[in-house]
Amino acid sequence: MFSLMFSANSRFASLLLEWCRDGRQTDSGTQAWCIMTHEEIGGCSGTTRETVSLNLMDLKNHGLAESRDVDLIILSRVALANYAAKESVPDLQESTSCLNQC
Repeated sequence: MFSLMFSANSRFASLLLEWCRDGRQTDSGTQAWCIMTHEEIGGCSGTTRETVSLNLMDLKNHGLAESRDVDLIILSRVALANYAAKESVPDLQESTSCLNQC
């Protein structure tokens, strides 16, 4: 469980970064397998189902994540870490040199 001192966005992003540790590296990023519902993910990160859905949509809209069935692809762990720390979605163009470091 993540500390409630941090915002919901930070806790959600931190959970995704944890999943990246066990993820599989692909040409497009880090692939994390997840069979949890948004409600279950919310429980793990101390957020709500709605917050998980909104954060995931935000990450997808900014080109930081993709989902395919039960696979979640984090396109840049560096950009995701910035999202967790800064509480705003960084521009993927700033992190393109880091995409292969995921």
